[in-house]
Amino acid sequence: MAEYDIGTETGLNNDQIAKSIFNERIDYLLQSKYKDSESIPDADDSICTLSLGATSDSVDTVDIIDSTVGEIIETLTNQIDYVSNTEKFFHSLAMEVFEYGNYYARLATVSTLQTGNVDDNYSQVLPKWEFYTDAQSIAINLMRSSQFTLQVDGVYHSKSTLTAPDPGDNFSQQLLSFDGKKTRKITINFSSGASGFRGVSVLPTDSVWAMQSPLKVVLDGDSFSTGTNPNIGGLSYVPILFSRLNINNYMVSGEGGTGFVNNQDDTKYNYVDRVSDVTSVNPDIVFVSLTVNDNGYESDLPTAIDNWYTTVRTALPNAMIIVLGAQGRTDTSTQTMEQAAITQFESYDDTNLIIVPIVTADDPIISGTGNDGSLADDGNADIYIYSDGTHYNEDGHIFAGNQTYQRVIDALESARR
Repeated sequence: MAEYDIGTETGLNNDQIAKSIFNERIDYLLQSKYKDSESIPDADDSICTLSLGATSDSVDTVDIIDSTVGEIIETLTNQIDYVSNTEKFFHSLAMEVFEYGNYYARLATVSTLQTGNVDDNYSQVLPKWEFYTDAQSIAINLMRSSQFTLQVDGVYHSKSTLTAPDPGDNFSQQLLSFDGKKTRKITINFSSGASGFRGVSVLPTDSVWAMQSPLKVVLDGDSFSTGTNPNIGGLSYVPILFSRLNINNYMVSGEGGTGFVNNQDDTKYNYVDRVSDVTSVNPDIVFVSLTVNDNGYESDLPTAIDNWYTTVRTALPNAMIIVLGAQGRTDTSTQTMEQAAITQFESYDDTNLIIVPIVTADDPIISGTGNDGSLADDGNADIYIYSDGTHYNEDGHIFAGNQTYQRVIDALESARR
């Protein structure tokens, strides 16, 4: 979304312009209230026929074979790769696009102190690729062993992770066949990890194009933000939250075990260490998630938060900052941490900052002491917390995404000025 030019003659002073920017972004997010469905629709594998690892003699063409007679019906000869046609594909926000052999692309979304899955300095967390096409048959070229989910016009083909087969080469074609030729939106949600996108193959008479998202959004977070535990592309709490908010162009700077303070004994970058992830892409909205990883660090939180906030606000004076409470189970230590962090953020008296309590809310998202592997019969943790006792299971991510969405909407409505 374009920033207002404070230096132009608008007839408004800077405070009025900032207010206009703020309200414009809130109004955009609040439009999502009028979408039909609250939750993620059921998967429907009838939306297309999907053949994983479709065979071909070339990376540039794919044969469509009539399985009843074993003969080639047609060949998709119009190979459209991302590197040569970046305008035809939309990918979620990234600090950098890394290219690999045969032009596969991975997105750098979080700086890492350890060896990353993109290169030594970066990892890829929950990236997505999206495009529109009028093709009846289309082959999607993914890096072998890529893990992903597929959506057609927003509907999942399956809610289980799909894996691009390894044909023994550097490419793996996934063939989608539809009933008839018409415009469709194709979305590929990768799980966090070393998945890669190359492009598509269609007929010479088919078209492929992209549409851009009006808002750029970054979320700074922990392992909940990366999709732990099932790590199913598109179906963890962050993509569900952003999908419901009509946010398409987002980047997750997330790494397990980290927080504002916690850096796992200097083996990982915490939020302050990697704050440049947030500022470097010049987002319109910054989400930052409080985290159980900072439990017990309450004495260090004010200084760490102040360092993070000062850097972000200096670099992004017009950005909306949305502070999300901690995800996961509700307990006294996490409530203490969350309240300490909220108190620090409230001290800035920043009218472009919105706080969304989670575990300190009157109705926390998760209640009870159990998990799906050890039932305690004292709350919904039995249903939504994974057997590791900390993270969400698959149903938990969907539940938390929807619950967090509603709390964000309530906070936005209260914050409009």
